[in-house]
Amino acid sequence: MSSEQGNMMNKQLKLWRHILASLLAAGLLAGCGSGDSAQPVGDGATSGGDTGDTGDGGTDPVTDEPDDTPNTAPVANAGVDQSALAGTTIYLPGSGEDSDGTIASYEWVQVEGTSAIINNTTAATTTVSLPLVGAAEDLTFSLTVTDNDDASHTDEVTISLFVEADQVTNAKPVADAGADIVVSTGDEVGLSGLGDDLDGVITSYVWQQSDGATVALENANTSTPSFMAPEVDGFETFTFVLTVTDDGGATAADDVNVEVFSLMVPPENIDAVATPGTITLTWDEVPGAETYNLYYAEESFEGDELANYARRAGGTLVVGIDSLSYELDSPNTITEFYFVVTAVRGSDESDGSEEVTVASEVGILVGATDLLNDTGFDTCATALEAGRLCPIDSFKEQDGDNGRDSEASEGTLEKSGSGRAGFDFFKVDAKGKPLASGAEEWDCVFDNRTGLLWEVKKSSDGLDLQSTASKFTWYINDSSINGGDPGTETGGTSCNLNGDCNTTAYIAAINAENLCGYSNWRLPTVMELTSIIDHGAVQPAVDTDFFPLAQTLLAYWTQTVYANGGDAWAVEFNTGTVGRRARSSEAYVRLVVGELPEEDQ
Repeated sequence: MSSEQGNMMNKQLKLWRHILASLLAAGLLAGCGSGDSAQPVGDGATSGGDTGDTGDGGTDPVTDEPDDTPNTAPVANAGVDQSALAGTTIYLPGSGEDSDGTIASYEWVQVEGTSAIINNTTAATTTVSLPLVGAAEDLTFSLTVTDNDDASHTDEVTISLFVEADQVTNAKPVADAGADIVVSTGDEVGLSGLGDDLDGVITSYVWQQSDGATVALENANTSTPSFMAPEVDGFETFTFVLTVTDDGGATAADDVNVEVFSLMVPPENIDAVATPGTITLTWDEVPGAETYNLYYAEESFEGDELANYARRAGGTLVVGIDSLSYELDSPNTITEFYFVVTAVRGSDESDGSEEVTVASEVGILVGATDLLNDTGFDTCATALEAGRLCPIDSFKEQDGDNGRDSEASEGTLEKSGSGRAGFDFFKVDAKGKPLASGAEEWDCVFDNRTGLLWEVKKSSDGLDLQSTASKFTWYINDSSINGGDPGTETGGTSCNLNGDCNTTAYIAAINAENLCGYSNWRLPTVMELTSIIDHGAVQPAVDTDFFPLAQTLLAYWTQTVYANGGDAWAVEFNTGTVGRRARSSEAYVRLVVGELPEEDQ
């Protein structure tokens, strides 16, 4: 047998199988052959499903307990497209699959074309009596399958009607132009079409553009043409139609959309907002972007490529963000962060957005912590020399050998803020927001160790209420504090108040300002004020990075009274010593919010 004869025989066998299936569906061969008559087509109630019952709302077959596993939707299959003679009956071999349950129902519906009769609308497999029509047309039927958890899926099949008997001898081919594509300007776009013919072979492929600005389509008469994605304004849709022709001259067509986006541009309006423990970033949508990448570090990206982000301190890349915001946990320290966002579609990543920066925030809880600061001594001494590094073998167990100051010297002390030796401070603005240690302007200082919030003195120039040069007489009209002697209300003249320069008047003025968000400022106790004394420093004996302009000529008042007379205790910041002063004399004032535990007063 020649090769040509073999091909012809194969075509004839495929054709007879197709005709035989149509005759069986029409019932024309029922009862033929030996044995019992042919059985009718089943109703399909159990076709295509498994017998498991593990969908949502069912029970576990082992434990008999409710199963909370999410239900997976079933899959419907209405069969392949067919060609048939008008007025005949055809067979629709439908089926359904459910990976986690059973198919509970089938429903056939005609959705397009001259009305036909579906002989069993609730069976998986059914027959359809086709109408007599005067011209060729397509009829479309849908099969919807529903599983035992009420999830459903629909598939469609097209029946091409012919009006002449000889036309049905050639089954219409099927064209598939492929899935829709999303690309960027400048990409080479490859289309990939398929053609299938039930009773023959595909002899030609023809691609034509039906929508969008005209492009040069190369190899348009093959199954796999290509073109270069043009420049577009934002994005544009290009539609291409594939027509396939079989060896009997029948044709079929399908189309595919190619969405072309302009090259990815950086997101705009990047915003970073810090709250205690969290930083939230937002940005504008970029047309065509599928996801966004976020680069951040503790130093600026300027002057280097984003690809080198890991070279930056704390450099981090977050990929695949599918929304227009991102929230990240921030440390319990005030740290400056730098952020850049890019837009991504496929392998196309935009340049970086404008860099934004924000400092992480920490929450401060003003009040007693039951903790005290260390002394500030972080060096040791011999009998002849001070300021030596610790430890000294011949002079062991000195102050600088132990405690927070020692840990700070060794680099093992963890701080939320910063400060010399073992001190741990935050700068705070006038509204009560903690600031980074490098802030150049601040109004208060929060002591992380003691929980106390301190007033910061301002320059003596001008008329600033918190002027470091202002002095006051001791006056507290509260018998629970003053020991029966309220002190001197008048007499002080060295302050920026309109009235008397006494401690109560100053406290009232600061509270009226709601300084740093508080209106319960007061004089500190002697224990409280000495808690910020740094004995490792002199003139002044305090961390001047946080408490600038500290006066050393006179002492600072405390509310603690001297037990045997009309004096009150004061702390001088020259060397950090404590002494008593007459309440009628003038001294400096540094107010505080919060209280130490009673046993430490």
